[in-house]
Amino acid sequence: MKNIFHLIITAGLVSILLVCCQSQEGKKQTESLYGKQIVAIGNSITAPKDSWAWITAQHFDMELTNLAVSGAQWTDYQGTTVDTNPKPVYDGVHTNNVISNQVYRFLQLIVPEGEIISEAEGEKF
Repeated sequence: MKNIFHLIITAGLVSILLVCCQSQEGKKQTESLYGKQIVAIGNSITAPKDSWAWITAQHFDMELTNLAVSGAQWTDYQGTTVDTNPKPVYDGVHTNNVISNQVYRFLQLIVPEGEIISEAEGEKF
């Protein structure tokens, strides 16, 4: 597996990063982000092509993997199951549209091919 730097960011941190870029000292601190990969998880403020994740990736010339899904909830529902479909489609309220499933999709991306993540095999939580 190639050595890849993955970064998970929240909207609040992005604001801080962009403010830091305004000063010379902040510029030095954020130079190490240029050319890296960014992985975003979240809901409708993260999912679109013009979201904070996209803007951040463009600003730092990063490769973006956006796992966010509109309508995603931060807490699991009763009955939530693991859903690692790489292209999830949820119509209305769906108990599997949760952040934990985005984390499982991320794990599938970084685990070497052939290794199995037992938690991502469709078992109930």
